[in-house]
Amino acid sequence: MSARIHLLKSGKTPGSPQLDSFGPNMSLALELLKVGEKESVLEFLELVDNFWNKILSTGKLGLWKKMIANDEIPDFGGHLLY
Repeated sequence: MSARIHLLKSGKTPGSPQLDSFGPNMSLALELLKVGEKESVLEFLELVDNFWNKILSTGKLGLWKKMIANDEIPDFGGHLLY
């Protein structure tokens, strides 16, 4: 399975208490951004928006989407560690 497909499938999860609160690990998204898979990562972030608690995400998704749309790579911080 390609990394792109794997990322998009992972975004279709219904969520869990942990994902709903802390959000997803962004390691694969970062690696895909590094090789120019901007549209796949943006699609993944749209899928994540369905389960990640809007209040707890503190606007991260919106900021990340804007940065990626502007050909920037966000600092995913702690979302690379779990």
